[in-house]
Amino acid sequence: MPGRPAQRETILKAVQQGKLDVRLLDANVERILAGLVRGPRFKGYRYSNKPDLPAHAAVGRQAASEGMVLLKNAKGALPLARETKTVAAFGNAAYDTFSGGTGSGDVNEAYTVSIAQGLEKAGYAVNPDLTAVYASYLKLVKAGRPAPSRGFSRYVPIAELEVPADLVSSMAALSDVAVVTIGRNAGEGRDRTDTEGDFRLTEGERRLVQQVSAAFQAKGKKAVVILNVGGSVETASWRDLPDAILLAWQGGQEAGSAIADILSGKVNPSGSSPLRS
Repeated sequence: MPGRPAQRETILKAVQQGKLDVRLLDANVERILAGLVRGPRFKGYRYSNKPDLPAHAAVGRQAASEGMVLLKNAKGALPLARETKTVAAFGNAAYDTFSGGTGSGDVNEAYTVSIAQGLEKAGYAVNPDLTAVYASYLKLVKAGRPAPSRGFSRYVPIAELEVPADLVSSMAALSDVAVVTIGRNAGEGRDRTDTEGDFRLTEGERRLVQQVSAAFQAKGKKAVVILNVGGSVETASWRDLPDAILLAWQGGQEAGSAIADILSGKVNPSGSSPLRS
């Protein structure tokens, strides 16, 4: 896929030396060709360079929402109550949402609806002061970095913003609900690790979840954690803190709108996972 010259030479040499049965090689080639002849291109499909992009975006949004997994929902925290109007969106990934991973895990998106944007499109008022704090932080950090490249390059995560305790308390007083987003990016060509910032939350992320959950719950309000990730993450050590946990994955260009569909109750999260934290 697609293979390098050295790999082809290795296969040919293995057959010539009797280390690889040519019948096994033929069987694998036959499987590849059988798939090709069943494909639309082999059958003369006439493609168009003018696809119905809005319709495709709607399909992507539906697929993203239906694949999400509700890991926790204590006391009916989700869907959000009908009287919910204002949302405090915490977490870098609420504003810089991952639509896909790297390499084959990437998507060619025309745009990306962030989680904060998705909530606003759904009619919720995302606290503008908190939004401004995150926007300034992310802009400043990115200004000191080289421009990101597509493909197999390793994504270096931006450290989670340390939100002052008094700001968290202010948001709890001004907002109806808290949404904390934890983001991860990974992809082809590199194994994940059982470390903080990958499989496990960093100290900063854990502290954010704890502080936000405690502040909002102290005022009788809910705190929801969204996992904007491409693979599993550890939840056993912190799952008792928030009221709800939504495993939202990386939902493509309509990710934020798809997540808002779940939070508002417009779509039922029908995804499931065999994993147990």
